[in-house]
Amino acid sequence: MLKTRPSLDVESPLRDPWSGLWGSVVPDVKSLSMLRVELPAQNGKQETHAFAYSGLSRWLCRKTGEDEELEIHFDKQVVKVQGRGLGKLIDALDEGRLKLIRTCPAEITPPSPWIKVLIVVSTDTATNKTGSEC
Repeated sequence: MLKTRPSLDVESPLRDPWSGLWGSVVPDVKSLSMLRVELPAQNGKQETHAFAYSGLSRWLCRKTGEDEELEIHFDKQVVKVQGRGLGKLIDALDEGRLKLIRTCPAEITPPSPWIKVLIVVSTDTATNKTGSEC
C-alpha cells in the first residue's frame, strides 16, 4: 500500500519552530552544502537560487529601529534581505543550517523572523534579480 504524503497545511510551518513563512532551518547541527533563496513569483514565474555554503565570504547586518537589512555575500553575488527579527536567520547561517529563505506574504501577521524584501544582486554585471515587497 502506498503511503500518502500529508496534505500541505497552510498553518503547519507556524507550528514547527524550525520553519515558517520566512524559510526553514535544519534542526540539528548537521551542516548543509547549499542555501536556497526563493524569490517571489513575478509574471507567474517562480525563481529559486541555490548558493554553496563554501562560497560564503561574509555577511553584514544593519538595523534601523525595528527594520533590519542583511547582506549575505557569496563569491560575486549578494543576497539582500530586509525585514525584522533576522537574528534567527543569522544564527542558522553561522552554523551552516539555514536551508531556505523566502519573503513572507503581506496578508499574514508578521511572524518572527519576517522577510519583507528579498533581492539577489550580481556584483560583476548590471543584471539583478529582485523580489518585490510583500
